[in-house]
Amino acid sequence: MSTLLRQGKARRWRVLLAAVVSVVAALGVAAAPAAAALPLSRNYSLESFNFPGHFARHRNSLGELTTVSSQLDRDDATWLLVPGLAGAGVSLRSKNYPSFYLRHSGFRLQISQSDGSRLYREDATFYVRGGNASSGSGWISLESYNFPGRYIRHADYHLWLHPDDGSRLFAEDSTWAARPPLA
Repeated sequence: MSTLLRQGKARRWRVLLAAVVSVVAALGVAAAPAAAALPLSRNYSLESFNFPGHFARHRNSLGELTTVSSQLDRDDATWLLVPGLAGAGVSLRSKNYPSFYLRHSGFRLQISQSDGSRLYREDATFYVRGGNASSGSGWISLESYNFPGRYIRHADYHLWLHPDDGSRLFAEDSTWAARPPLA
């Protein structure tokens, strides 16, 4: 096969792929390779796979895993899923502090207000993946945009961005159910 023919086929495939990506973006679906799709511009609460009844929330600006009982707990555990601030993936905006997003800093999850930097946008962007422990029944995992292979997980009831070490514990700690919002 001639070089020109191969280049023509490769170009057609790139055009087709760009068209598919464009349609997915137009539908407002948070998608990435091997992604679990979640509609954007909706509120969710993230329930732990291996600690049922415990939710990802912020407390004193830090990401934590807790049960919820008060209205403040419910507000802190509710996130608006928006298009990723880095231009891909998704970002999670705090319900009760709407100008604050969940981001990592020093691999610790926290909420903070944007400083307008590229680093902030990338730290606050994640890819929605099928759950590391179970991809069925709506389980998801959230992979870092700027640190591929690192996922939001809980350890000692704190939220961290950790690399996948291949263990069952990691898989379970980094798997979440996107539940209807608690607040």
